Amino acid sequence: MPAQSGVRDKLIKAKLTLVMRNKFDFLLCLFGLHPSDVFRIEEIKDPTGKVVQLVLINRCTNCGKLSYLRVDLTYKIP
Repeated sequence: MPAQSGVRDKLIKAKLTLVMRNKFDFLLCLFGLHPSDVFRIEEIKDPTGKVVQLVLINRCTNCGKLSYLRVDLTYKIP
C-alpha cells in the first residue's frame, strides 16, 4: 500500500503545479504579455510577383489569441 500512496501524492503534486502554472499564465494574458509561438508566415506580393511583406501570425500558447506582425521587405533608408 505505501507504493500506491506515493503515486497518489505525486499525482496530487502534479495537479497543484499545473493549476498554479495555469493561474500564472492567466495573469500574463490578463496583462497582455501573451506567451506566443509562430502560427503561420504569410507572404504579400506585388503585382509582379515579388515578395514585398511578410506577415508573422502568432498564437498565444495559453488563451489562443492571435496577433500579427508585418515586416516590410522593401523599406529603403533615405
